[in-house]
Amino acid sequence: MKGKTRREFFDEVSAVRERLAALEASEAERQREVATLRRDVERLQVLCEIGEAALSEQSPEAIARLALERVKRLVPYQRASVALFDFEAYQARVLAVETEGAVAATTRTLESFGVERAPSLEKGKAALGGGSEASLGPKVARVLQAEGVSSCLSVPLAAGSALIGVINVWAPDCGDFEPEHIEVIHEVAGALAKAIQQAGSREQLQRHARELVALYNAAQAMVAHLDLPSVLKTVIAETKALLEAEVATVLLQSGDELVFEAAVGYGTEALVGRRVPFSAGIAGWVMREKRPARVIDAQQDPRFDAQVDQTPGLIARSVLAVPLIANDIISGVIEVINKVKPDGQISVFYEQDLEILMAMAGPAAVAIENARLYQAKIKQYERLRLRLSRPG
Repeated sequence: MKGKTRREFFDEVSAVRERLAALEASEAERQREVATLRRDVERLQVLCEIGEAALSEQSPEAIARLALERVKRLVPYQRASVALFDFEAYQARVLAVETEGAVAATTRTLESFGVERAPSLEKGKAALGGGSEASLGPKVARVLQAEGVSSCLSVPLAAGSALIGVINVWAPDCGDFEPEHIEVIHEVAGALAKAIQQAGSREQLQRHARELVALYNAAQAMVAHLDLPSVLKTVIAETKALLEAEVATVLLQSGDELVFEAAVGYGTEALVGRRVPFSAGIAGWVMREKRPARVIDAQQDPRFDAQVDQTPGLIARSVLAVPLIANDIISGVIEVINKVKPDGQISVFYEQDLEILMAMAGPAAVAIENARLYQAKIKQYERLRLRLSRPG
């Protein structure tokens, strides 16, 4: 204090404190900037890893699982899921679920993902709120309640302007999600949608290649036989396998009726030989109209007839029926019932499935016609041989 007044001393102390406070504020700001940069780097790394997963030809399920695992570094969720929507079948295919390290996948109805949030999702906006038991279903609601989560952040997966799915993250309370968390999920959803679409396109090309090979093999197998029972057996076996159908049948014309000539699948033991009129069922409609039919909900279709389009003990949900036409002459109908997914769940037949069945119906009709002609020639030969073998 020597040489300085008390006032000057206190002024110096105040100035030092101000400089120290400024330095502390500057350091705090620097630390915040460093933390922000680290989070930005982490976000970029997550997006890069999702892109790399797509380039490395991983499946949509594997990409979704990776995304959920990586997002947990940035967003403090307790449960998360990724699902793809199938509006035609009104189903959601769950690619991955992450909850305390457990991962699962299944297929559920769209209501399970909160149909009340759909308008917001279709506009590309996030939806934040809770899931009611009515929308989630009692089983899912009970699981979430047991886990102590009640707030859900839903962000759309969009391919261009089309809504293809959703990423859901759950937390105990809405306040657990900060604006930055919503921004992160939006970024991940964009990268994930592109990666899944790319993986899906690749899978579609691979599936198309397998279908072409299967169609060729089926056509080869059908023309390899000349006796009708063998041809029909090959037709329905190849059709059922290629379309992943629960039931496949062939009905051939006999006068003004259709006759079940071959059938394979659940409950088909008593079908063969049964006669039904042209007026009955989806198969009868196809026979009359000479046009294919794809039915998504068979029980609600006015053409449906359980005696024709359903087997004992089986509930028909989705049906494909295609006319068998060779040389512009219709000989019958080939029909498949219920598409079965690899996980055993029943799905619907899509337009692509109808195209495959139509492609199979052409060689099948030719093979059946050739077998019938061969049988007719054999019978003609036998009659001629008997006539010639009689004395005198």
